[in-house]
Amino acid sequence: MTTIELPYPPSVNAYYKNVRGRVVIASAGKRYRERVRAMIRSCGQLPGRVTAIAEFYPPDRRRRDQDNLFKAFFDSIKYGLIEDDSEVKVTLAVMGDPVPPSGLVYLRLLPHDVNHFRKAVQAICS
Repeated sequence: MTTIELPYPPSVNAYYKNVRGRVVIASAGKRYRERVRAMIRSCGQLPGRVTAIAEFYPPDRRRRDQDNLFKAFFDSIKYGLIEDDSEVKVTLAVMGDPVPPSGLVYLRLLPHDVNHFRKAVQAICS
């Protein structure tokens, strides 16, 4: 199991932008991705399919859609902690109370199997 504290991701709207009909990573997205990749460089990569347990602590009390966080977040950890975000087979996420000024994410990655899924559910519920 790999556990790491990472910065809170920008929304999908801030991570990507549309340029002449093409969707590209915006400057805020590039900064986030590089910051995360620098933090995970020494962690090593989990091979194959994984179960992800993420605890999101936003920077403030604004309303957020949890599903809006995943794309930027998982795109940033690929090629570091995981080979590709398609390898994340189960995602369990909790939105916690705000942690000013910039928020944070606690991420746990486990090799995926049914028993790990059950353990992940127990970890979130405890």
